[in-house]
Amino acid sequence: MALNPNRGFGTEDIGDLTAPLYFSDTMTKAIYAENTLLPHVKKGEEVDQVTMHWVEDLINPFQVAVVGAAGTGTTITVRYTSGAPGAGRLLRKGVILKTDKLNGLVEELIEVVSTPSGDTVTVTRAYGAGGAAAVTLVDGDILTILGNPLEENSGLQADTTKARIGKLNYCQVFEESVELSRRQMKRKMVAVQNEFIKSVKDRTVEAKRKLENTVIFGRAKSVDPAGNYSTMRGMLDFLTDTNVPDEWIKDAGAAALTDSLLNSYIAQVYQNGGKLDIIFAPQFQARQFASPNFFGGGSATGIRWTASDKVRGTYIRQFLSDVGAVLDVVSSPFMRKDAIALLNSELLSLHAFAESDWFMIQAPTLFDGKATRLVGDYSFKLQHAGETHLLIRNLATS
Repeated sequence: MALNPNRGFGTEDIGDLTAPLYFSDTMTKAIYAENTLLPHVKKGEEVDQVTMHWVEDLINPFQVAVVGAAGTGTTITVRYTSGAPGAGRLLRKGVILKTDKLNGLVEELIEVVSTPSGDTVTVTRAYGAGGAAAVTLVDGDILTILGNPLEENSGLQADTTKARIGKLNYCQVFEESVELSRRQMKRKMVAVQNEFIKSVKDRTVEAKRKLENTVIFGRAKSVDPAGNYSTMRGMLDFLTDTNVPDEWIKDAGAAALTDSLLNSYIAQVYQNGGKLDIIFAPQFQARQFASPNFFGGGSATGIRWTASDKVRGTYIRQFLSDVGAVLDVVSSPFMRKDAIALLNSELLSLHAFAESDWFMIQAPTLFDGKATRLVGDYSFKLQHAGETHLLIRNLATS
């Protein structure tokens, strides 16, 4: 039982002295009133710890790279397309691989005929009836994993999933205070039926924008991150984490954002087993989608406008990629001019702390009017950083 310093008596909880009222629906309306990033971030389950933990199974890529000059031989060593070793775990006896080289009109198929020894496998070349003859494989050639056919009545096969890894983020309290004098509340105004409710809505919109910017740019405290004044990690912090491989943080070399450049980045994600549905960009880069870089010969090459399925009554620009993915273009005036992020919104979620999804505390006061606090306690989850989301920096800004 906590001691109430104002009364000298114990109180079970804050509800003994105040009347918490929940305005989570007001916050939800504020989120879905503007065509920004937050409408694309789903609301996840509540959490009951200031430090939010979750577990991820890392995504298996669909492609591996050849190590060394394998030629037309039947022994092949592989690595990840990033250059890292360990890709042999993706293969097992019976796997069919496709080369990226043509021999005639078709690519060669290769069958793995042995259990991998580390990253090395024994294979049958020129697999399949009517297939291409063996091509000469050199270091860095890409092999695509087509499937894992099995013999009838076979036993349990090796599990090729990666070990699960733990991730975490912290909750952050957002607060807006409302103070209205008695005269201000009683004064009649055109188009304002209730000054107090209007103030609550206005403060909620302000808090929503702070929440969104924190979801994008936030960082955790370096010392005692779950203590007082705790702050959450944001999207960019996750995307630039020290554990994210370099190939998922692209340096564009001051190149202009073009249709072909963007398609090459999207293809990387899909080749590694990922999925995308959002291009998050600053206003300058979002404007490039209306430039000749994306519109050629007077007609659209990969751009369309459509009604937003997130924010009623608004339209959104979409990019039709070469791999078939359709990505919404979402912009922010606060994002740095030279960067864009390619995101999978299914892996983004906002989580409220237990019973703390935007509520109002109206406490007793000697103030001549009404004073209240609007409080929300939230954390943010971005899953599979360095596996499906891609950050691109150093794009041209003029």
